[in-house]
Amino acid sequence: MSEPSPSERLNAAVQYVNGGKLDSARAICEALIRDDPRSPDAHFLLSVVHLRFGKPIEAELELRDAIQYGGLRPQYMAHMAEIAKSSPRAEVMQMLLRAAYGTNAMVIHYLEIDITAVCNLKCPGCTHYSNYGTKGILSFAEGGQEMERWAARLMPSRFRILGGEPTINPELCDYIRKAAQLWPKSMREVVSNGFFVDRHPELYQTLAETGTSLEVTLHENTPEYLQKSNIEKIREASRTYKFQLKTLGGTSDDFWQAYRGQGPDMMPFNDGNPNKSWEICGGCACITKGKLWKCPNIGHLHLADELFDLKSKEDWRPYLAHQGIGLEASDRDIYEYLYRTHTICSMCPSYRLPMSMAMAKD
Repeated sequence: MSEPSPSERLNAAVQYVNGGKLDSARAICEALIRDDPRSPDAHFLLSVVHLRFGKPIEAELELRDAIQYGGLRPQYMAHMAEIAKSSPRAEVMQMLLRAAYGTNAMVIHYLEIDITAVCNLKCPGCTHYSNYGTKGILSFAEGGQEMERWAARLMPSRFRILGGEPTINPELCDYIRKAAQLWPKSMREVVSNGFFVDRHPELYQTLAETGTSLEVTLHENTPEYLQKSNIEKIREASRTYKFQLKTLGGTSDDFWQAYRGQGPDMMPFNDGNPNKSWEICGGCACITKGKLWKCPNIGHLHLADELFDLKSKEDWRPYLAHQGIGLEASDRDIYEYLYRTHTICSMCPSYRLPMSMAMAKD
């Protein structure tokens, strides 16, 4: 039997990383680098492994080798932003990131915007609270201006447009083009359940022209659901128009519960370990109501309050009092807010809770 090729060995290492077998992945990467010290893919994957082990400086050194031998690829830039979250050399990393992106704005690893609170699905535990029939569509006149204001301060390595269900907003394509204009070097995605893609005749062409990917979230894997999601039609369109398609999920346990209970009975976890809650989350910063928020759970909490009067419950009051962070904040304040544990992290569990288990406990 012939020896596996370098690409086969690298694919095996990727599978080990995805499966949490980091020691095995590291051994393969180190062997690949011994065989070919100029392999950018091996250096990059080893950088990922180092970061998973909690070694940001080692991760930075391997990433520099990957960039030296492979050029400045989008995934390298995104990974650099991930390293900067935990690196003791955060200020140095920020300088490198700004140079890489050609910007004076602060580079962050992730940013999202909800262009509607409305959704056609009622997925339990939705962190945007859209499963409770929330209302409101963000006009492009307002949302586009908010994006412009924050683009002067922030350069996200990854930017996502979502909701709610973003295809419910008739101005979706305007948002896609605006994001490409403001953040041309960012990895940009639209996150949709796919049910209403036919409402936007220009969607596929706009995705292709702007280099924006489409991520379809699959909350069930039944034939009936998959047909409604248009996933096969979308796959065909991605081949025809040549835009990147991603899928997420397939069962309820591909999604996680971020609060206890449902509807009027929902409550924060308050399990006394915000550091652990932050470690398993990592944050998905969002912009809404003119502010930057650590995550959608807190940024959109007012929507649940409007429906269920959460403020009447003492446990919710500290979270509802949180006001996010404004444009006037310093880079240091933004960094500390996004990449350090905050008291609001106590709202979420300190352990991963699959949706089926959460529903069984409610």
